[in-house]
Amino acid sequence: YSNKQGEKFKAAQVLDVLFCFSDTSVVVPVRIDNEGARVSCKHNSDLLYVQINAAGRGYAFFNLDCTSKGYFLANAAMIEDDVVRAVVFLNIWEDFLNEGIETQQMFSFLESAIDKEEEPQILAYLLSTAEEVYWRFLEEDTRREKAKDFEEILWNKIIISPASIKYTILPVWIRIVQSPEGIARLYALWGGEDVPEWLNISEENKSLMAKELILKKHPDAEFIIKEQTGFIKQAERRADFLFIIQALSDSMPIRNAFFNSLKIPSNRRPEPRVIEALRYFYHPVNHAIGIKYLYPSLEMVPEIQRTGDIFFPKDWCDAILWSFNSEEAAMIVERYLDEHPSLSYSLKNKILQSSDLLLRAGRMKNTHFQGKAN
Repeated sequence: YSNKQGEKFKAAQVLDVLFCFSDTSVVVPVRIDNEGARVSCKHNSDLLYVQINAAGRGYAFFNLDCTSKGYFLANAAMIEDDVVRAVVFLNIWEDFLNEGIETQQMFSFLESAIDKEEEPQILAYLLSTAEEVYWRFLEEDTRREKAKDFEEILWNKIIISPASIKYTILPVWIRIVQSPEGIARLYALWGGEDVPEWLNISEENKSLMAKELILKKHPDAEFIIKEQTGFIKQAERRADFLFIIQALSDSMPIRNAFFNSLKIPSNRRPEPRVIEALRYFYHPVNHAIGIKYLYPSLEMVPEIQRTGDIFFPKDWCDAILWSFNSEEAAMIVERYLDEHPSLSYSLKNKILQSSDLLLRAGRMKNTHFQGKAN
């Protein structure tokens, strides 16, 4: 077996190949190396799907056959075995990234899977993946069209779920809210109005609500900033909030001042709040005014490595590149790499890793992949 690009396995792998028929399932262990492998399983009933990596121990892109892909897209959430179901979700994501599934179909699949999933770790993965597709891969107009339904799916899931799951979903719901109805509900919850008795809004989630309302240009933004600042009693958290709200602004003087302040090493600490601020600074809501800072942000990466924590350069690259999906952004990354041939191997790879989904999303857009099945 080799991946879609024809790259061979570097080491032999033993995979559990699952053949699922209409009345039974059969697992066949298979050793795969550079010579490949053939495996078959005969049975009298209809074959529903083949899961090459059923135990989840394999490391490769496993290209789905049409029969299995069709079954997974329609029935993945109904697979009872948690491990097999989790691996199927991973396979579907990889197939999407390799342009085997169109964007809107992928998003609809994730909405349905989230609605049905009850296993906490799998649900957390699905939520993270759906948020990635929502912000990075869907076009802005499509995202706005789908916002209300997605918000309601998550809100209804919050209502019916046990407490441990409610508070996994709630931050995702807060971050993806865009519709007028959703913004109104978010504002009411932040203000302490119509809060269900079963919902406990922590200080962290209340602060997140405030930041998202400010980011999404709520007309009471100034009031929200004032009230939320007063609500936060711990001095360090209050300082973090006031630092981050600079990155939420669409005012060019404020944005310029914030970005220029990051050129001073002492202003890049504490690093976690800088990363959170950068993720807001480059949020899709502000793409039109954010892209001008992308090249200068890349130029700062070598200094970030010299002056920051060992993980800071990769976190920085992730934060400045997480939301982009345009050809313009991809060209900026490529131009930066072309113009800096002496960049260290380590830093170049960090930038390439962080820009991987940007480049994939750009390819999908260029092939008009948003609404066309492959």
